[in-house]
Amino acid sequence: LLSFFLVSLVLNEKVTGSPAPYCGIGEDKIELVVENATTHAQTVIFQSDAINPTGVNPGYILQMAWSPQNNKLALLLNSNLYVMNSDGTNLKPITYNSGSSGFTLLTDSLSWLSTNFTQLPAVNYSIGGQVKDALGNPSSGVVITLSGGTSATRTTDASGQYVFSGLLGGGNYTVTPSGGLTPATQPINSLSGDLTVNFVGGTAYPLTVVTVGHGSGSVTSDAGIISCGATCGDNYALGTSVTLTATPAAGSQFTGWLGAAAAGSPYATWQGACTGTGSCQSTIGGQTAALATFALTSIGVPSLDIDGSTHSGALTDGLLVLRSLLGLSGASLVNGATGLGATRISDTQVGDYLTDVRPILDVDGNGQTDALTDGLLIIRYLFGLRGDSLIAGAVGPGATRKTNVAIEAYIQPLFRP
Repeated sequence: LLSFFLVSLVLNEKVTGSPAPYCGIGEDKIELVVENATTHAQTVIFQSDAINPTGVNPGYILQMAWSPQNNKLALLLNSNLYVMNSDGTNLKPITYNSGSSGFTLLTDSLSWLSTNFTQLPAVNYSIGGQVKDALGNPSSGVVITLSGGTSATRTTDASGQYVFSGLLGGGNYTVTPSGGLTPATQPINSLSGDLTVNFVGGTAYPLTVVTVGHGSGSVTSDAGIISCGATCGDNYALGTSVTLTATPAAGSQFTGWLGAAAAGSPYATWQGACTGTGSCQSTIGGQTAALATFALTSIGVPSLDIDGSTHSGALTDGLLVLRSLLGLSGASLVNGATGLGATRISDTQVGDYLTDVRPILDVDGNGQTDALTDGLLIIRYLFGLRGDSLIAGAVGPGATRKTNVAIEAYIQPLFRP
């Protein structure tokens, strides 16, 4: 096409993306072009030199209108009226108050058009926007569907952007994203200009780290800003994978993770991040908490020798564990439950040790320490029970160690004969 002054006008654009004509005028001709609404491929179906009189600046006035009653197009060029079929054939000039100025009779000409024809709406409108997740980060790969005046789909790019262009002005549209975003759908009535429609992902959930114990250390995350001591929490979009790493300070040791779901804890209803003593790998599925325990290296390797007698006994160490998990403290914790040769005798000494080694008491590996599961498993083991008698009715929900083989293998290295 030649370089031309273009008034972008469209005819009867269908949902199927059927071709639609528009008109452009260049320095020495006027053209009727069909553009496919889906592929945007253009085909010139009509050209005329005669319609553009020599010496008339085509940039003055160009109007195009459509008469659905007789399937005709009307062109108004500098107050000269022309009519043609909608496919660009049978061009006929209409002698109507043709003047030399191009402006003298414009009002009357437009009035004639408006009485007999319906002016076509502009085609160069667009609907576009950006998709972000719950934390404000761009979301790529989201499928956006357009329905109504035109049916089409777009996939957001690396910046979360999408755009539908070349849309029929005055049309009604609906924009719908995939993936449960907000809003779930956006209706648009009588499109009258370029429009921005943004979408946002689901709720962000907190991941909180709690550090306990008589030692010290730090916890950092590979995603987000967690660096605890200083910053012990961050928000994450649903499904985000986060790895926490615990690093003990000099003179301290890391004794393990728990889910921070102890009774009375503000995080009691939150999901636990992980267990064990390695890196904590968690996929965010809701409010999540991780309890990291640091102990002094002076307590030695954590074991089930709670009273420090060098021996693990059912009626001493087992009873101390069970009482502690039942919430007993002070004299009620230690009365009659420390063995001969014990080096931890007072309730403070025993309580401090149990705080420092509490992660190892999660025998069934569900991220919690419970009296009627972990406590019962420990005291049964110390009484010598093995096999099904060890685990019957004593494995908690969400356990990662469920069989007697797995539980015996876990307790055995902690046992001091």
